[in-house]
Order: sequence, then structure tokens, then C-alpha cells
Amino acid sequence: MKIRIGNDFVFNWAIERGGLPEDLSSVLEKHLHLSVFGKRVELAEGVDYDITGNVIRIEVTPAIANIIGTYKAEFHYILPDNGLIDEDRKCAVDVDAFQIVAKTAQADDSTEFSMTSDMAIAFKGDKGDKGDKGDSAYKVWLDAGNIGTEEDYFAYLRQPAVDAGASISELEGEIQVNEDLRVQAETARVNAEGDATKGRVKAENERVTAEGERAQAFEQMMGEADDKIEEMDTTLSTYDGRVTQVESDISQLAGEVSVKIDNLIVNGDFRNGLTGWLSHSGATLSILDGKLKVALASTTYAAARKGNIPVVSGNKYYKAVVFSHDSTVAETLDFQLGSVAYTSVIQPNTRTVLSVVQTISTTGNASLYIGKYSQTTVFNIYVEKASLINLTATFGAGNEPTKEEFELLLSILGDEYFEGEITIPNQKLMQWYLALIRKNKNAIIALGGTII
Repeated sequence: MKIRIGNDFVFNWAIERGGLPEDLSSVLEKHLHLSVFGKRVELAEGVDYDITGNVIRIEVTPAIANIIGTYKAEFHYILPDNGLIDEDRKCAVDVDAFQIVAKTAQADDSTEFSMTSDMAIAFKGDKGDKGDKGDSAYKVWLDAGNIGTEEDYFAYLRQPAVDAGASISELEGEIQVNEDLRVQAETARVNAEGDATKGRVKAENERVTAEGERAQAFEQMMGEADDKIEEMDTTLSTYDGRVTQVESDISQLAGEVSVKIDNLIVNGDFRNGLTGWLSHSGATLSILDGKLKVALASTTYAAARKGNIPVVSGNKYYKAVVFSHDSTVAETLDFQLGSVAYTSVIQPNTRTVLSVVQTISTTGNASLYIGKYSQTTVFNIYVEKASLINLTATFGAGNEPTKEEFELLLSILGDEYFEGEITIPNQKLMQWYLALIRKNKNAIIALGGTII
């Protein structure tokens, strides 16, 4: 019986002995367990199950059966039996009870089902007359051609149990390792589906008609690619080289789609000297070896400022700066857009790339500041380049990439800095999207797939 994970259902288990119902009304020390992939849970009578006659009625909840796989039911109990020395017959019976599956299409349409297990063990008869005393087991062992003391004989008897114990310990370790890998892969798969879901949100940017058409085409491409990812996910158990097929399908979907990216910082690499850059709070600006030198004459706040940058409330912006300083100690430098400071402790004479994605809260013209935040010494800052990209305008509201995802795109483009507006070629877009897919390759491999 296959049950979709997350459902309550009832499992009726009838116990027989030799084809006759086993009377469970007077049994002692009842223990009922459900187990899957090495995880074993004991159920409580009166809470999780009850017994009527020879039938055990188990109410299985999502909290009990929360792992995909085949569950085994085990029932241990004691029956009074005067034919045994201790008058107690210890009994155990098990059955592959049900299977928990991931999707409704894989499940059976039932909320209650029944199974029967036959103990197939008869009770012991009356005790017979005592027979003649035979040879000891040790002598029989010697007569069979073995050599050794009684301790050697006992060690011989114990050896199979010792070997079995070692094998069981090794097997339990392997089961635990496999379960850890399965949980890790399942977590990565769920995260990948969550990331892909973000790409299915349609952009509603009405800035211009051309940009709207571009966003719609790009959204359609990502939606069809997501369908391919979902198709892969449903067949991961027999996955074999499907990433290659996805590459081919996405390349065909690309068509004439392209994306334009605009660096809002004009003269961000100082190719035109100090044009557009102003001193703030007493800093002295100059160009040295193609870099913007910000001389800080005091221990108060001072910076270089880039003004009149158009920003839109609610939009997300990627900002990045490459700089260093010549202080003899680590200093806290500020890279600020509008009224929101973004600081980092920078080591002396170390080329540093500082980047972040920031959401703007006001609409209008903003200023960008590069300077010191707090210090006790006087030193100089050397700025190589600065960039500011409106991710919302570029990719559409709700579709903005994270800082890491956008920097992956920049690495594929091969440009740490660009001036003005650039158009991303179709081939680069496809390389970026496929690179994001391959970030989940460990999950695919753990579930039996192959990355080509």
C-alpha cells in the first residue's frame, strides 16, 4: 500500500498462528515499532494503536511516518505457556506494512487498509521421558576432528556471534551515512525548487514598452527552463545525462532575448579624471596612477562624493567599489548610497572589493560616498573603480538576483567594471543560467544522477 507523505491513515494488522487468530487479549509486555532506513520508533498503546482480538489497529500520522520509504511493523509480546520452563513464550512478528511516497500520483486511493501475518510456530507439547545421557558437546566437537581445550571450543561457538555483531555495526554505520546523504540531498533539492520558484514570478515593469516585451520574453524563457528542472526532479532515481538535454533545450529557448545592464556611476573608473566627483567634509581629491586619491586631513568624517544619481523607492541596487588605504593599521571605511551607511574593516595596503545589494527607500537623486567611517589616524584612500546597477530595472521586480548570483554573471562576462550600458550576449545569459543550475549538482549526484 502506497500512501502520500503528509496524510493520516489506519493500518489494521491481523496476527494468526497456524491459520488461526492469535488471542492478543492476555499477552504481556507488548511492544510495537515502526522502522524505516534504520530509524525505529516505538508506538504507545491507547495513543497510537489499540488491540481487539487478534487485530492491531494503528493510526499512522504524518508525525510518525515523516520519511519517504517502506516502513516495517514489528510486534513483540509474551504469551503464558506452561510447556516452557519459565512459563513465558516470547513472540515476535514483523511485516512490510506500507510505503510512504512523495507525490499523490504515486499513491493508492485509500485511508485504511488491512494485512494478516501468520506466526507459523506451534506451541510446545507435553514433556517426554528423560533420555540417556549422551556425550558432551565438547567431546562431539573433538570427535569431529577439531583440536583444542574447552575454552577453544567456547571461542569457536562464540565466533559466529562476534562476526555477526561486527557486520551489524558496520551495516548500521553505512545505513546512517546513507541516511545523512539522503537528507542532505533532499534539503538541497527543496532549496533549489525554492530558488527556481522565484524565477516564475512575472515581471510587471511598465517603465517602457520595449523593456516590458524584453522582460516578458525573459520570464517565458525562465519558466520553460523551470519546467525542465521539475521534470528532472520527478525522475532523479533514474537520472542519466539530462543536464546535457537541458542545455540544448534552453539554448533553443533563447532566441533573440538579451539583457542590457547600465552602470549608473559615470566616470566610475576615473578615465576622465575627477569629472563628476566632489570633495565631502574637507577631503582632498586627486588622480594618482589612474586611481582616485582621497586625502583625509583630519580624524573626522570625510569622503569623495558622486551626486545626482537617480534612484527609485523599493528598487534593489547592486553597488561595488575596489579600493585600498595606506594607514598602518586596519581602518573602517564607508561605502554609502543615500542615507544608509555600509562599512567594512579594511586591512592596510590591501586591494579590497566591497559589494552589497541595497534596497532604496526614497525616490529622487541620491549621492554615493566613499570615505572613512571612524579612525584615530590620518591616511589616504585609493579608489580604483565604483559601480551601481539597478537590479529591479534590469531583471524585473521579484526577479532580482542575489549578490552572489549577479557576481557569477559578472565573472562569466569577464568584466569587473564597465562604463555606461552594455548588452549581455545570449550565449553569456545561457552560461549564467546553466551555472546556477549546476550549483545543485551535489544534490543530483547524491540521488543517483550524472552531471555531464
